[in-house]
Amino acid sequence: MRPNYFDFPRYLPRGPYDQCSPCEQLAELVCAIPGVIRLWRRRVRGRADLVRLAPRELRDIGVTPSEAAHECDKPFWRA
Repeated sequence: MRPNYFDFPRYLPRGPYDQCSPCEQLAELVCAIPGVIRLWRRRVRGRADLVRLAPRELRDIGVTPSEAAHECDKPFWRA
């Protein structure tokens, strides 16, 4: 039987009373930043694509022009 090299306790969810050290919190924050930036860039590109669609194309995807305008007016950090 092969040994299990996966470290399960490391990936268990933390309880509400477990405290992270400030270094761990900073490391988690730094690791989360690239994902947030990717999400924001995806929103910018998606909204730019939505602006370029013709009313007929908007109807094809089930979006009204007013819904598209409302979505495109949002800043990139808002979902």
